[in-house]
Amino acid sequence: MENVNKRAKAFNEREIEVMTDNMKLNIHKLRMNHGSGGPGMVARVREIWDELLAGVNACGNGPRTLQQIKKKWRNMVNIE
Repeated sequence: MENVNKRAKAFNEREIEVMTDNMKLNIHKLRMNHGSGGPGMVARVREIWDELLAGVNACGNGPRTLQQIKKKWRNMVNIE
């Protein structure tokens, strides 16, 4: 019987590099106050996360969810 609570694979170096590079380009947009970002800011933030998700999934280490990506980023930032 297959284990339903199977853990995801650990993030590899390439996935972490893709996340870091993408965030270096977009962190100022993500930290911007949504109200001061003008109309469509929420949609732009969603697009940034979707692009990051697509980039990480293109690395081929298995499909990642947006929640996994956000949690990994939070953990990486809190460690540093």
